[in-house]
Amino acid sequence: VTDTLWLSQQFKVTGTGKLTIFVKPYKSTTTTNTRLRINASGIVGNQSDSTKMSIYVGALTYKSGSKDVPVTLTLGSGSYFFSLICANLNIDLADSILRGAIATNGLNVFIGPSSASSAILLYAPLATVTMKASSSSFYGAIVAGSFVSSTGNSHPVIVYQPAVNTYIPIDVIDLSGFETEPTISIIKTATTE
Repeated sequence: VTDTLWLSQQFKVTGTGKLTIFVKPYKSTTTTNTRLRINASGIVGNQSDSTKMSIYVGALTYKSGSKDVPVTLTLGSGSYFFSLICANLNIDLADSILRGAIATNGLNVFIGPSSASSAILLYAPLATVTMKASSSSFYGAIVAGSFVSSTGNSHPVIVYQPAVNTYIPIDVIDLSGFETEPTISIIKTATTE
């Protein structure tokens, strides 16, 4: 559990155990994201098993007038092998390559040219997911409020791969009330109806 998480360069998780990091909620008075930065020039997580590392992020906001506005997390160019579960973050995958799961209640997710080759589950039920690269292919599964492809002569291709479910650290992600450290109360058990 930490107030601030800055990952840069390589950060490898090895061994048989799992690493779970929880970043506490924070309301900033400036637009600068001072609590969470992930920028790698190498590998972050466990290259052979993305379920070995999970990052849970409480609500990170800044004041804009009288409103609390969600922070945007932009992943630096690098290779990421972990799952990112966020209360409210807007996410820009930029030029990163991600093998894992992303879940957020944020309103915007951007998929960049390199990140389009990621193999992930992107769970953003409230977000507009925008693919910024018109000629890229996205490998994985997307659950979103809406989807926008970039304009141009070519359009992105989404290749559904159910195998990305192996990256999910929990059966069902419940982001409601995500203000405290991860406990069983924020995880819903999958049921058949």
